[in-house]
Amino acid sequence: MPEQIAAGVGVVGGGAQGQQVVSDVGEEEVEDHTFNEVPDYSRIGESRSHLDDNWSLDDEDDMPGGGSSGAWTEVSGVVGCGINLAKQRQWKHCITELDQVKAQCIKVFGKEVPTRHDVVDYFFGVSSALWHVFRDRLGWTHQKFLLFMATNQRMSIYKCSSAELYNPDSPFDTSDILSKEEYTACWNDISEVGRPSTASAGANTEELFWEQVEHALNKLLRQVT
Repeated sequence: MPEQIAAGVGVVGGGAQGQQVVSDVGEEEVEDHTFNEVPDYSRIGESRSHLDDNWSLDDEDDMPGGGSSGAWTEVSGVVGCGINLAKQRQWKHCITELDQVKAQCIKVFGKEVPTRHDVVDYFFGVSSALWHVFRDRLGWTHQKFLLFMATNQRMSIYKCSSAELYNPDSPFDTSDILSKEEYTACWNDISEVGRPSTASAGANTEELFWEQVEHALNKLLRQVT
């Protein structure tokens, strides 16, 4: 049986039928597939376009033959390789973009060294187009708007939901922000604003609240980028 497996032949059936299958295999064919042969290393490397030591096959041919001589020739113009070059290029682009944003903020804020307070006042201050949308559409006071935004920022920092933030057993700080009831009421205001009284009246309603917020935010971002 091992000799038959080495020769790539399976025994079909038993008795005379099985013996007939084995006897049909020539002696020379079995010898060609023996496991005692010494591997031929003469062509190792010829079938691969290695660039080790700046050498490769003629015509960059992986399999010598046809128009290739199969000989190794020296490669010119090999630049080399690097690690994390894509990340380095991306970081350079990021630095360039940050420099552009900084220069634009200096122009918009009118200060050579803008502070965090300048950025917060620009997006959420009394002159902010974003705040004007909440004031005009929801009738909120500026303090309520600031507390609502501060609550959202608190959840963003902690990477949690409102349920997790206001959980009595949670370790999160809920001081200086809206209470759970106040925060829920704010979202109820947002869900009700601009809602049409009937389905047929939907096409004639004013611009949706979230669209106004989006437009105001995009306007603020365009001025500093």
